[in-house]
Amino acid sequence: MGLFSTSTVEREEKLLQKEQKNDEKAIKLALKDLDRAHKAQRKAEKAEHDAAEDHQKAIRREEKLAAELLKLQHEHESAIVTKDTLANEVAAKQEELNRLGGEVTRFQDSLEKAQERARQNGQRREKRLAELGVAVTSPTASSSADPLLVAERREVPAGAGPANSGAGAAQLEA
Repeated sequence: MGLFSTSTVEREEKLLQKEQKNDEKAIKLALKDLDRAHKAQRKAEKAEHDAAEDHQKAIRREEKLAAELLKLQHEHESAIVTKDTLANEVAAKQEELNRLGGEVTRFQDSLEKAQERARQNGQRREKRLAELGVAVTSPTASSSADPLLVAERREVPAGAGPANSGAGAAQLEA
């Protein structure tokens, strides 16, 4: 017999086989772990890629919105300027309206005064014509009479009234 007995050799062989099995199991487990790690890495890479894409989209959207905001701010500033300009224009138009309202009132007062003077002057003329012996057809005739006829009445000489000549009477009735 050899140095070792068969039972010892068999035990050694069994131990070596068991050791080999354990090594193979450990390698299998390590391969599975490596495979899971690769899968997790690929999944993480995909997630990182998707996140980077989403980030780029967010950057583009932010830039687009910033440009729109800038445009809207410019339009808002322009609208404020237009509003202020129009408010000034309204104020100027109101001032002009007030000024013209005062002017209309002044002219209306002037017209009323002129009408009152004309009425008084008409009464004075009627009285004078009556003193001169010229017949007046109606009390309002002299106030609304044609200025040319009034002038013709004034030109009638003192002694040549309508009673003295037929031509003078024809002029008055015309």
